[in-house]
Amino acid sequence: MENNYKSQTMSLKTIYRFFNGFLHINKFVALAQTIFSWKTIEKFKVPSKKNRPKEPFVLLRDNSANVTDQQKMAQILIPIDEIAGLLNWPEVLDDVKRMNGFNELIRLFNLYANEKNSVSKSSNCWVLLAAKNCDQLLEHGYNNFKRTIGHNYFNFLVQKGDAQIQAVESLLSEDIIESCRNTALSIPHDPTFPANEQFSYNYFVLLLWEYAKKIDTKRYLDRLEEPREGNPLLVFSNGKSMSQDLANSLIEYYSIDNAISFKNINTVLEIGSGYGRNAHVILTLNPKARVVLVDIMPALYIAQRYLSSVFHDRNIFRARNFDSYEEVRDEIERASIVFLLPHQLTLLPDKQFDLCINISSFGEMNLDQIQWYFEQINRLGSYFYMKQWDLSKNPFDGLVLHKNDYPCLENWQEIYSRNCAVQNEFFETLYQVNLT
Repeated sequence: MENNYKSQTMSLKTIYRFFNGFLHINKFVALAQTIFSWKTIEKFKVPSKKNRPKEPFVLLRDNSANVTDQQKMAQILIPIDEIAGLLNWPEVLDDVKRMNGFNELIRLFNLYANEKNSVSKSSNCWVLLAAKNCDQLLEHGYNNFKRTIGHNYFNFLVQKGDAQIQAVESLLSEDIIESCRNTALSIPHDPTFPANEQFSYNYFVLLLWEYAKKIDTKRYLDRLEEPREGNPLLVFSNGKSMSQDLANSLIEYYSIDNAISFKNINTVLEIGSGYGRNAHVILTLNPKARVVLVDIMPALYIAQRYLSSVFHDRNIFRARNFDSYEEVRDEIERASIVFLLPHQLTLLPDKQFDLCINISSFGEMNLDQIQWYFEQINRLGSYFYMKQWDLSKNPFDGLVLHKNDYPCLENWQEIYSRNCAVQNEFFETLYQVNLT
Protein backbone atom coordinates (compact mmCIF):
# COMPACT_ATOMS: atom_id res chain seq x y z
CA MET A 1 0.00 0.00 0.00
CA GLU A 2 1.12 3.59 -0.41
CA ASN A 3 3.33 4.78 2.41
CA ASN A 4 0.55 7.22 3.32
CA TYR A 5 -2.69 8.45 1.80
CA LYS A 6 -3.11 12.11 0.99
CA SER A 7 -6.38 13.81 0.21
CA GLN A 8 -7.52 13.10 -3.32
CA THR A 9 -8.14 16.03 -5.65
CA MET A 10 -9.78 13.93 -8.34
CA SER A 11 -13.15 12.30 -7.88
CA LEU A 12 -12.79 8.64 -6.94
CA LYS A 13 -15.96 7.90 -8.85
CA THR A 14 -14.52 9.42 -12.03
CA ILE A 15 -11.27 7.44 -11.73
CA TYR A 16 -13.19 4.28 -10.91
CA ARG A 17 -15.35 4.57 -14.01
CA PHE A 18 -12.22 5.19 -16.09
CA PHE A 19 -10.14 2.32 -14.80
CA ASN A 20 -12.43 -0.36 -13.34
CA GLY A 21 -12.68 -3.37 -15.60
CA PHE A 22 -9.78 -2.01 -17.68
CA LEU A 23 -12.26 -0.93 -20.37
CA HIS A 24 -9.77 1.59 -21.73
CA ILE A 25 -7.20 -1.19 -21.91
CA ASN A 26 -9.66 -3.25 -23.97
CA LYS A 27 -9.97 -0.33 -26.38
CA PHE A 28 -6.18 0.00 -26.46
CA VAL A 29 -5.85 -3.71 -27.20
CA ALA A 30 -8.41 -3.45 -29.99
CA LEU A 31 -6.50 -0.54 -31.49
CA ALA A 32 -3.21 -2.40 -31.25
CA GLN A 33 -4.74 -5.44 -32.92
CA THR A 34 -5.67 -3.33 -35.91
CA ILE A 35 -2.03 -2.34 -36.28
CA PHE A 36 -0.23 -5.57 -35.43
CA SER A 37 -0.81 -9.18 -36.33
CA TRP A 38 -0.40 -11.03 -33.03
CA LYS A 39 0.35 -14.32 -34.72
CA THR A 40 2.99 -12.55 -36.73
CA ILE A 41 4.69 -11.04 -33.70
CA GLU A 42 4.57 -14.32 -31.83
CA LYS A 43 6.50 -15.93 -34.68
CA PHE A 44 9.52 -13.71 -34.12
CA LYS A 45 12.44 -16.09 -33.78
CA VAL A 46 16.09 -15.29 -33.47
CA PRO A 47 18.16 -17.96 -35.20
CA SER A 48 21.62 -18.83 -33.97
CA LYS A 49 24.36 -16.45 -35.05
CA LYS A 50 25.71 -19.10 -37.39
CA ASN A 51 22.39 -19.43 -39.20
CA ARG A 52 21.07 -15.88 -38.99
CA PRO A 53 21.94 -14.72 -42.52
CA LYS A 54 20.08 -17.68 -44.02
CA GLU A 55 17.08 -18.04 -41.73
CA PRO A 56 14.19 -15.57 -42.25
CA PHE A 57 11.36 -14.74 -39.90
CA VAL A 58 7.76 -13.74 -40.51
CA LEU A 59 7.27 -9.98 -40.30
CA LEU A 60 4.13 -8.97 -42.20
CA ARG A 61 1.28 -10.10 -44.36
CA ASP A 62 0.71 -8.41 -47.70
CA ASN A 63 -2.06 -5.91 -46.92
CA SER A 64 -1.87 -3.91 -50.12
CA ALA A 65 -5.16 -2.50 -51.37
CA ASN A 66 -5.06 -4.04 -54.84
CA VAL A 67 -4.48 -7.70 -54.00
CA THR A 68 -6.83 -10.64 -53.56
CA ASP A 69 -7.69 -12.07 -50.16
CA GLN A 70 -5.48 -15.05 -50.94
CA GLN A 71 -2.60 -12.76 -51.83
CA LYS A 72 -3.15 -10.81 -48.62
CA MET A 73 -2.29 -13.95 -46.70
CA ALA A 74 1.10 -14.12 -48.36
CA GLN A 75 3.91 -13.62 -45.92
CA ILE A 76 6.93 -11.41 -46.38
CA LEU A 77 10.07 -13.09 -45.09
CA ILE A 78 13.00 -10.93 -44.08
CA PRO A 79 16.14 -11.93 -42.14
CA ILE A 80 16.01 -10.64 -38.60
CA ASP A 81 19.45 -9.06 -38.87
CA GLU A 82 18.20 -7.01 -41.81
CA ILE A 83 15.13 -5.86 -39.87
CA ALA A 84 17.30 -4.81 -36.94
CA GLY A 85 19.44 -2.72 -39.27
CA LEU A 86 16.71 -1.23 -41.45
CA LEU A 87 14.60 -0.12 -38.50
CA ASN A 88 17.52 0.68 -36.19
CA TRP A 89 15.97 -1.82 -33.78
CA PRO A 90 18.78 -3.79 -32.09
CA GLU A 91 16.45 -4.91 -29.30
CA VAL A 92 14.67 -7.29 -31.68
CA LEU A 93 17.79 -9.47 -31.66
CA ASP A 94 17.64 -9.88 -27.87
CA ASP A 95 15.30 -12.67 -26.77
CA VAL A 96 14.59 -11.20 -23.34
CA LYS A 97 13.96 -7.64 -24.55
CA ARG A 98 11.76 -8.79 -27.42
CA MET A 99 9.67 -11.10 -25.23
CA ASN A 100 9.15 -8.34 -22.64
CA GLY A 101 8.26 -5.53 -25.01
CA PHE A 102 5.08 -3.78 -26.05
CA ASN A 103 3.41 -6.94 -27.32
CA GLU A 104 3.80 -8.63 -23.94
CA LEU A 105 2.41 -5.62 -22.06
CA ILE A 106 -0.72 -5.64 -24.21
CA ARG A 107 -1.05 -9.43 -24.00
CA LEU A 108 -0.99 -9.37 -20.19
CA PHE A 109 -3.43 -6.46 -19.94
CA ASN A 110 -5.74 -8.32 -22.30
CA LEU A 111 -5.37 -11.49 -20.22
CA TYR A 112 -6.18 -9.66 -17.00
CA ALA A 113 -9.03 -7.56 -18.46
CA ASN A 114 -10.77 -10.67 -19.81
CA GLU A 115 -10.75 -12.42 -16.44
CA LYS A 116 -14.22 -12.13 -14.88
CA ASN A 117 -13.45 -13.89 -11.59
CA SER A 118 -14.60 -11.82 -8.61
CA VAL A 119 -11.26 -12.31 -6.89
CA SER A 120 -9.53 -10.36 -9.65
CA LYS A 121 -12.13 -7.58 -9.66
CA SER A 122 -10.42 -4.39 -8.61
CA SER A 123 -11.01 -2.92 -5.19
CA ASN A 124 -11.24 0.88 -5.18
CA CYS A 125 -7.71 1.01 -3.80
CA TRP A 126 -6.44 -1.22 -6.61
CA VAL A 127 -8.18 1.00 -9.16
CA LEU A 128 -6.31 4.04 -7.92
CA LEU A 129 -2.93 2.37 -7.48
CA ALA A 130 -3.10 0.63 -10.86
CA ALA A 131 -4.03 3.91 -12.55
CA LYS A 132 -1.11 5.67 -10.85
CA ASN A 133 1.31 2.85 -11.70
CA CYS A 134 0.20 2.85 -15.34
CA ASP A 135 0.66 6.62 -15.52
CA GLN A 136 4.17 6.30 -14.12
CA LEU A 137 4.98 3.43 -16.46
CA LEU A 138 3.86 5.48 -19.46
CA GLU A 139 5.52 8.73 -18.35
CA HIS A 140 8.84 7.44 -17.03
CA GLY A 141 9.13 4.03 -18.67
CA TYR A 142 10.01 0.58 -17.42
CA ASN A 143 13.70 1.46 -17.31
CA ASN A 144 13.08 3.85 -14.40
CA PHE A 145 10.46 1.87 -12.47
CA LYS A 146 12.57 1.61 -9.28
CA ARG A 147 12.50 5.42 -9.05
CA THR A 148 8.75 5.66 -9.63
CA ILE A 149 6.49 2.62 -9.26
CA GLY A 150 8.91 1.03 -6.80
CA HIS A 151 7.96 3.65 -4.21
CA ASN A 152 4.35 2.46 -4.34
CA TYR A 153 5.41 -0.87 -2.83
CA PHE A 154 7.76 -1.02 0.17
CA ASN A 155 10.45 1.56 -0.65
CA PHE A 156 9.87 4.57 1.57
CA LEU A 157 10.94 8.09 0.57
CA VAL A 158 11.80 8.90 4.17
CA GLN A 159 12.42 12.49 5.20
CA LYS A 160 13.74 14.19 8.34
CA GLY A 161 12.07 12.95 11.50
CA ASP A 162 10.77 9.69 10.00
CA ALA A 163 10.13 7.04 12.66
CA GLN A 164 12.13 4.48 10.66
CA ILE A 165 15.28 6.60 11.00
CA GLN A 166 14.86 6.80 14.75
CA ALA A 167 14.13 3.07 15.00
CA VAL A 168 17.23 1.96 13.11
CA GLU A 169 19.42 4.49 14.97
CA SER A 170 18.37 2.78 18.21
CA LEU A 171 19.77 -0.50 16.87
CA LEU A 172 23.25 0.80 16.06
CA SER A 173 26.25 2.18 17.91
CA GLU A 174 27.08 5.90 18.01
CA ASP A 175 30.23 5.52 15.90
CA ILE A 176 28.34 3.73 13.13
CA ILE A 177 25.60 6.38 13.22
CA GLU A 178 28.18 9.14 12.94
CA SER A 179 29.91 7.37 10.04
CA CYS A 180 26.59 7.01 8.18
CA ARG A 181 25.77 10.68 8.78
CA ASN A 182 29.15 11.83 7.43
CA THR A 183 28.88 9.56 4.40
CA ALA A 184 25.35 10.81 3.66
CA LEU A 185 26.53 14.43 3.89
CA SER A 186 29.25 13.69 1.33
CA ILE A 187 26.84 12.31 -1.30
CA PRO A 188 26.25 14.94 -4.01
CA HIS A 189 22.75 16.10 -4.90
CA ASP A 190 21.11 13.93 -7.57
CA PRO A 191 18.73 15.94 -9.82
CA THR A 192 16.98 12.71 -10.89
CA PHE A 193 16.19 11.78 -7.27
CA PRO A 194 12.41 12.05 -6.59
CA ALA A 195 12.93 13.61 -3.14
CA ASN A 196 13.99 17.20 -2.52
CA GLU A 197 15.55 16.52 0.88
CA GLN A 198 17.98 13.78 -0.12
CA PHE A 199 20.22 13.63 2.94
CA SER A 200 17.61 11.84 5.09
CA TYR A 201 16.94 9.21 2.45
CA ASN A 202 20.63 8.49 1.90
CA TYR A 203 21.29 8.51 5.63
CA PHE A 204 18.43 6.06 6.23
CA VAL A 205 19.61 3.63 3.55
CA LEU A 206 23.14 3.69 4.99
CA LEU A 207 21.75 3.02 8.47
CA LEU A 208 19.50 0.26 7.15
CA TRP A 209 22.45 -1.42 5.51
CA GLU A 210 24.49 -1.25 8.69
CA TYR A 211 21.63 -3.02 10.44
CA ALA A 212 21.42 -5.60 7.62
CA LYS A 213 25.16 -6.20 7.99
CA LYS A 214 24.74 -6.56 11.75
CA ILE A 215 22.19 -9.38 11.42
CA ASP A 216 23.93 -11.03 8.43
CA THR A 217 25.41 -13.88 10.46
CA LYS A 218 25.41 -16.21 7.44
CA ARG A 219 27.12 -13.69 5.13
CA TYR A 220 24.31 -13.66 2.58
CA LEU A 221 25.30 -10.12 1.58
CA ASP A 222 28.43 -11.52 -0.02
CA ARG A 223 26.17 -13.13 -2.64
CA LEU A 224 23.73 -10.25 -3.10
CA GLU A 225 23.82 -7.09 -5.14
CA GLU A 226 21.06 -4.73 -6.25
CA PRO A 227 20.41 -5.31 -9.98
CA ARG A 228 20.76 -2.15 -12.05
CA GLU A 229 17.63 -3.07 -13.99
CA GLY A 230 14.99 -0.40 -13.33
CA ASN A 231 17.52 2.34 -12.43
CA PRO A 232 17.50 1.89 -8.62
CA LEU A 233 18.30 4.58 -6.08
CA LEU A 234 21.70 3.44 -4.84
CA VAL A 235 23.96 4.54 -2.03
CA PHE A 236 27.64 3.64 -2.28
CA SER A 237 29.94 2.95 0.65
CA ASN A 238 33.27 1.13 0.75
CA GLY A 239 32.88 0.12 -2.86
CA LYS A 240 29.51 -1.56 -2.27
CA SER A 241 26.26 -0.43 -3.88
CA MET A 242 23.30 -0.49 -1.53
CA SER A 243 19.54 -0.03 -1.86
CA GLN A 244 16.63 0.18 0.57
CA ASP A 245 14.77 -2.63 -1.23
CA LEU A 246 17.66 -5.08 -1.01
CA ALA A 247 18.23 -4.34 2.69
CA ASN A 248 14.52 -4.79 3.49
CA SER A 249 14.38 -8.04 1.53
CA LEU A 250 17.41 -9.41 3.36
CA ILE A 251 15.90 -8.47 6.75
CA GLU A 252 12.64 -10.23 5.80
CA TYR A 253 14.61 -13.22 4.52
CA TYR A 254 16.35 -13.59 7.90
CA SER A 255 13.01 -13.29 9.71
CA ILE A 256 11.94 -16.44 7.90
CA ASP A 257 15.28 -18.23 7.70
CA ASN A 258 16.01 -17.98 11.42
CA ALA A 259 12.73 -19.75 12.21
CA ILE A 260 12.39 -22.23 9.33
CA SER A 261 15.59 -22.66 7.38
CA PHE A 262 15.38 -21.91 3.66
CA LYS A 263 17.36 -25.13 3.21
CA ASN A 264 14.01 -26.87 3.73
CA ILE A 265 12.05 -24.58 1.38
CA ASN A 266 11.85 -25.54 -2.27
CA THR A 267 8.65 -23.82 -3.39
CA VAL A 268 7.51 -20.30 -2.53
CA LEU A 269 4.29 -18.41 -3.32
CA GLU A 270 4.33 -14.63 -3.02
CA ILE A 271 0.96 -12.89 -3.16
CA GLY A 272 1.23 -9.26 -4.21
CA SER A 273 4.86 -9.54 -5.19
CA GLY A 274 5.33 -6.01 -6.52
CA TYR A 275 8.24 -5.93 -8.94
CA GLY A 276 9.85 -9.02 -7.37
CA ARG A 277 12.40 -7.73 -4.85
CA ASN A 278 11.88 -10.68 -2.48
CA ALA A 279 11.88 -13.20 -5.32
CA HIS A 280 15.24 -11.81 -6.43
CA VAL A 281 16.80 -12.49 -3.00
CA ILE A 282 15.20 -15.92 -2.59
CA LEU A 283 16.24 -17.08 -6.07
CA THR A 284 19.78 -15.72 -5.69
CA LEU A 285 20.36 -17.44 -2.35
CA ASN A 286 18.42 -20.60 -3.33
CA PRO A 287 19.03 -21.24 -7.04
CA LYS A 288 17.10 -24.53 -7.01
CA ALA A 289 13.94 -23.05 -5.53
CA ARG A 290 10.78 -22.37 -7.55
CA VAL A 291 9.03 -19.06 -6.86
CA VAL A 292 5.44 -18.39 -7.96
CA LEU A 293 4.38 -14.74 -8.11
CA VAL A 294 0.73 -13.66 -8.14
CA ASP A 295 -0.33 -10.07 -8.72
CA ILE A 296 -2.54 -7.74 -10.74
CA MET A 297 -1.54 -5.47 -13.60
CA PRO A 298 0.71 -3.65 -14.20
CA ALA A 299 2.74 -5.18 -11.34
CA LEU A 300 2.55 -8.62 -12.97
CA TYR A 301 4.08 -7.26 -16.18
CA ILE A 302 6.85 -5.39 -14.37
CA ALA A 303 7.77 -8.40 -12.22
CA GLN A 304 7.76 -10.73 -15.21
CA ARG A 305 9.92 -8.40 -17.25
CA TYR A 306 12.27 -7.67 -14.34
CA LEU A 307 12.89 -11.21 -13.12
CA SER A 308 13.14 -12.73 -16.58
CA SER A 309 15.78 -10.10 -17.36
CA VAL A 310 17.72 -10.52 -14.12
CA PHE A 311 17.50 -14.33 -14.30
CA HIS A 312 17.70 -14.61 -18.07
CA ASP A 313 19.19 -18.11 -17.83
CA ARG A 314 16.28 -19.49 -15.75
CA ASN A 315 13.24 -21.35 -17.01
CA ILE A 316 10.27 -18.94 -16.85
CA PHE A 317 6.55 -19.75 -16.94
CA ARG A 318 4.97 -16.59 -18.28
CA ALA A 319 1.41 -15.71 -17.31
CA ARG A 320 -1.20 -17.16 -19.66
CA ASN A 321 -4.62 -18.78 -19.75
CA PHE A 322 -5.08 -22.42 -18.81
CA ASP A 323 -8.15 -24.36 -17.73
CA SER A 324 -6.56 -27.09 -15.63
CA TYR A 325 -3.27 -27.71 -13.87
CA GLU A 326 -2.66 -30.81 -15.99
CA GLU A 327 -2.33 -28.57 -19.07
CA VAL A 328 0.67 -26.82 -17.58
CA ARG A 329 1.98 -29.17 -14.88
CA ASP A 330 5.19 -30.12 -16.68
CA GLU A 331 6.01 -26.52 -17.63
CA ILE A 332 5.34 -25.12 -14.17
CA GLU A 333 7.27 -27.83 -12.37
CA ARG A 334 10.27 -27.36 -14.67
CA ALA A 335 10.23 -23.59 -14.17
CA SER A 336 12.30 -21.61 -11.71
CA ILE A 337 9.94 -18.60 -11.81
CA VAL A 338 6.18 -18.77 -12.41
CA PHE A 339 3.76 -15.88 -12.99
CA LEU A 340 0.04 -16.37 -12.36
CA LEU A 341 -3.15 -14.33 -12.23
CA PRO A 342 -4.90 -14.40 -8.84
CA HIS A 343 -7.82 -16.65 -9.85
CA GLN A 344 -5.43 -19.31 -11.15
CA LEU A 345 -4.49 -20.25 -7.59
CA THR A 346 -7.73 -22.25 -7.48
CA LEU A 347 -6.39 -24.50 -10.25
CA LEU A 348 -3.30 -25.54 -8.28
CA PRO A 349 -3.29 -28.83 -6.32
CA ASP A 350 -3.24 -28.78 -2.53
CA LYS A 351 -0.02 -28.30 -0.55
CA GLN A 352 1.95 -26.90 -3.47
CA PHE A 353 4.13 -24.53 -1.46
CA ASP A 354 6.55 -24.87 1.42
CA LEU A 355 6.16 -21.15 2.10
CA CYS A 356 3.62 -18.42 1.28
CA ILE A 357 4.47 -14.71 1.66
CA ASN A 358 2.57 -11.43 1.67
CA ILE A 359 4.22 -8.07 2.32
CA SER A 360 1.85 -5.17 3.01
CA SER A 361 -0.78 -5.68 0.32
CA PHE A 362 -3.80 -7.18 2.12
CA GLY A 363 -4.77 -3.67 3.20
CA GLU A 364 -5.34 -2.79 -0.46
CA MET A 365 -8.05 -5.46 -0.84
CA ASN A 366 -11.65 -5.77 0.26
CA LEU A 367 -12.63 -8.20 3.04
CA ASP A 368 -13.91 -10.92 0.67
CA GLN A 369 -10.62 -10.91 -1.21
CA ILE A 370 -8.58 -11.13 2.01
CA GLN A 371 -10.70 -14.05 3.21
CA TRP A 372 -10.28 -15.80 -0.15
CA TYR A 373 -6.50 -15.49 -0.07
CA PHE A 374 -6.29 -16.87 3.46
CA GLU A 375 -8.36 -19.87 2.38
CA GLN A 376 -6.00 -20.45 -0.54
CA ILE A 377 -2.96 -20.14 1.75
CA ASN A 378 -4.52 -22.70 4.08
CA ARG A 379 -5.05 -25.11 1.18
CA LEU A 380 -1.78 -24.55 -0.67
CA GLY A 381 0.89 -23.77 1.91
CA SER A 382 2.84 -25.26 4.79
CA TYR A 383 4.15 -21.99 6.26
CA PHE A 384 2.92 -18.42 5.89
CA TYR A 385 4.87 -15.21 6.55
CA MET A 386 3.21 -11.82 6.42
CA LYS A 387 4.27 -8.26 7.19
CA GLN A 388 1.47 -5.68 7.56
CA TRP A 389 0.64 -2.32 9.14
CA ASP A 390 -0.37 -2.57 12.83
CA LEU A 391 -3.27 -0.36 11.79
CA SER A 392 -4.04 -0.43 8.07
CA LYS A 393 -6.38 2.29 6.75
CA ASN A 394 -7.86 1.97 3.28
CA PRO A 395 -10.22 4.96 2.92
CA PHE A 396 -11.01 4.10 -0.70
CA ASP A 397 -12.82 0.91 0.34
CA GLY A 398 -13.81 2.08 3.82
CA LEU A 399 -11.61 -0.61 5.36
CA VAL A 400 -9.68 -0.42 8.64
CA LEU A 401 -7.67 -3.48 9.67
CA HIS A 402 -6.11 -3.99 13.08
CA LYS A 403 -3.37 -6.50 13.75
CA ASN A 404 -5.82 -9.11 15.04
CA ASP A 405 -8.39 -8.68 12.25
CA TYR A 406 -6.70 -10.96 9.71
CA PRO A 407 -8.70 -14.19 9.22
CA CYS A 408 -6.08 -16.70 10.35
CA LEU A 409 -7.57 -20.17 10.73
CA GLU A 410 -7.87 -22.05 14.00
CA ASN A 411 -5.68 -24.87 12.73
CA TRP A 412 -2.71 -22.52 12.23
CA GLN A 413 0.12 -22.52 14.74
CA GLU A 414 1.72 -19.14 15.38
CA ILE A 415 5.52 -19.42 15.41
CA TYR A 416 5.98 -15.74 16.23
CA SER A 417 4.17 -12.41 15.98
CA ARG A 418 6.14 -9.24 16.71
CA ASN A 419 6.70 -5.63 15.75
CA CYS A 420 9.22 -5.11 12.98
CA ALA A 421 12.61 -3.85 14.13
CA VAL A 422 12.85 -0.93 11.67
CA GLN A 423 9.33 -0.38 10.34
CA ASN A 424 7.94 -0.35 13.88
CA GLU A 425 4.43 0.58 12.72
CA PHE A 426 4.38 -2.85 11.05
CA PHE A 427 4.15 -6.32 12.54
CA GLU A 428 5.45 -9.59 11.11
CA THR A 429 3.97 -13.02 11.75
CA LEU A 430 4.98 -16.55 10.81
CA TYR A 431 2.53 -19.45 10.91
CA GLN A 432 2.57 -23.15 10.29
CA VAL A 433 -0.70 -23.65 8.44
CA ASN A 434 -3.26 -26.36 7.82
CA LEU A 435 -2.37 -28.47 10.84
CA THR A 436 -4.66 -31.45 11.48
